[in-house]
Amino acid sequence: MKSLYKLSVCISVCIWASCGHLAWAADTYVPLYAKEGVSAQKPRAKQNRVSGEGWDLSSLHRRVHPYASLSTTYNDNMYGRGRSGPDKIKDEWIENAGVGVKIDLKKSLPILGGFKTDTSLDVNMLRTYYLHKGLQRFDYSGSLDSKTIIAKFISLTMSDSFSKKAAAESTIDTGGGTDYIDSINNSFNAVLAYQKRRFGAELGFNLAQLYYEANRQAQNSVDRSLTLTALFTPPAMPKTSFLIEGDVGKVVYPKAETDSGDAIYAAAWLGVRGKIAPKVRGSIRVGRQARDYKGEEDTDDLTASVDLTYEASKRTSCNLQISRSGVESLYRNGGLTNALSETVSFSVTHAPARKWSLGSAFSYSSSGYNTGQSSYSYSLAPNISYAFRPWLNMGINYTHASTQSHLTPSTKTNTYVFNTTGTF
Repeated sequence: MKSLYKLSVCISVCIWASCGHLAWAADTYVPLYAKEGVSAQKPRAKQNRVSGEGWDLSSLHRRVHPYASLSTTYNDNMYGRGRSGPDKIKDEWIENAGVGVKIDLKKSLPILGGFKTDTSLDVNMLRTYYLHKGLQRFDYSGSLDSKTIIAKFISLTMSDSFSKKAAAESTIDTGGGTDYIDSINNSFNAVLAYQKRRFGAELGFNLAQLYYEANRQAQNSVDRSLTLTALFTPPAMPKTSFLIEGDVGKVVYPKAETDSGDAIYAAAWLGVRGKIAPKVRGSIRVGRQARDYKGEEDTDDLTASVDLTYEASKRTSCNLQISRSGVESLYRNGGLTNALSETVSFSVTHAPARKWSLGSAFSYSSSGYNTGQSSYSYSLAPNISYAFRPWLNMGINYTHASTQSHLTPSTKTNTYVFNTTGTF
């Protein structure tokens, strides 16, 4: 296993060394056909129109960006829960090696008054090796983002993210297991938007799917929801929109022994989004949510959502996120079906010099479950990175996390991550 890891490191270094001179980003791209002393001009694409369809291949732009990443992680309390005895292993070294590719696609079609689409596809594979356990696993993920201008006032935005990764047993089972199991996540979102002058409307659909391996299939879930939003932009505030929003949804557990945990939910929101104040952009929403369970106690809670970004300068920005909402509990055993979740997170990023980046994040969360039990956690995560080249970035991240819970043993964890990313 170690020899395979060393081979992956050597291959990644060779790729960076041989391809470092290729900067495919638009700002640094230099055509290979340009001769010394002669201005580089890109050959003009031939016009190729298909009769009756209006295709113009000269407006078709493709950009392909392969990338590779290496990271080493040390966690000082990864296996602390549920272990006992003199040979107790709590910490772990984790080696990650990943490869991926990002594809940007733009296309224009002179139909329906100007049909334009901007699509981004990102796929990657990650090899993870746990040193103390001697365990190796392969995970993968992908994302697709697309925005299409259908007509002058109408747009369609779609996104989908898919991942297969390891999930800690301690996050889904109050028994405090220390193993990791396979989980598959898929999230799809589509928004059809209409905006004309001061008024707008949006219709959204969201699908969230979560699947576990065979012995945990009772916790598989499928969540579908529809959202309808009405927007008004005052003449005196052209970059700010006030909104009224309503959503309805249904969550089911197809592999559970009973359907008592299945629920129908609905929420109503009032809020504002866009430019909230000078140098501040984001959204603020407040509302109320009700959840109707088939076999469990129903809930009715006040909800709130805040996401604000303050651009202090070109080099410094801050982000504040606050949320309060009813959610499905990941702990499905012991009658734990839902929880009232409250979270607060604050992050700062600063670029003290052209190639340096500093950051820090703090988060706090609490969950009150339908059984009367609760849990609290907080984390602090500073980080630093340096761009050796436009295509090569290295960084160090540190995270201190603490959890106090009535469900599982309380823990404190320190995690150190050393990472390298090369984009070609």
